[in-house]
Amino acid sequence: MIVYPLPLGQSQAFLRNFLLYHNMKKVFLTDLRKHDRIVKSINQKKGSF
Repeated sequence: MIVYPLPLGQSQAFLRNFLLYHNMKKVFLTDLRKHDRIVKSINQKKGSF
């Protein structure tokens, strides 16, 4: 990951935290979708979908 030199160290830290948060959110959402798919397939097998 390239961190561009910013005039304020604070804004640099903010940018890094923002990117971390964004990546975590992306991972969390894909996990949620996977979980939804698993639950749906289980319900279909039961025939109660």
